[in-house]
Amino acid sequence: MNVTIRKAIVLVLLAAAQCGVHAADVADLTFTPPEGEPAPRQLVRDCVVNIVGIADARNNRETIGRFARGGSVRAGDALPWLGASLERLAAYGYAVERSAAPRAGAVNIDVRLTRAYTFYWWPQMGGTVALEVALPGTAAPLKLRQMGFRGAGNWDGAQQHVKALNLGADRVIETLAAALKPACGALPAP
Repeated sequence: MNVTIRKAIVLVLLAAAQCGVHAADVADLTFTPPEGEPAPRQLVRDCVVNIVGIADARNNRETIGRFARGGSVRAGDALPWLGASLERLAAYGYAVERSAAPRAGAVNIDVRLTRAYTFYWWPQMGGTVALEVALPGTAAPLKLRQMGFRGAGNWDGAQQHVKALNLGADRVIETLAAALKPACGALPAP
């Protein structure tokens, strides 16, 4: 290998190290409720939400954002993360179940993740999550989209992007919880 090529490789590796972008820096996409947020208020009692399906319908399923100094924030499979975020409906008083077959006496929903990404809105980092939720008796799916913002900090860590995304997920689940409330009132008695 000639000297010029070696120098170019060394310069590329040094630039990547300075930017904080590493090949192994993949976000652990795990949902955890945001810290320091007020506890959700109970909206319903005795209402079962059955998740009949979840799907990742994003155009780009491999990344969730960009590092401040360049490079994509890569993340693994979003379906376990989405499933865990939907479990957050329990904090609003819903009994959450997962069964591919619709369940009598439950609000059966089919959820599609259409957006999940982070962005910078100086001096904050934002996370946006968008869902399409098919509800029984509706012609078109319910389209929900929410953002959550984190204060300034170490924006180059992959897990900082996940925390911002979790804020967006928490907001969209809050919106979903309110949207499901009328469907619970319309359920026949078991």
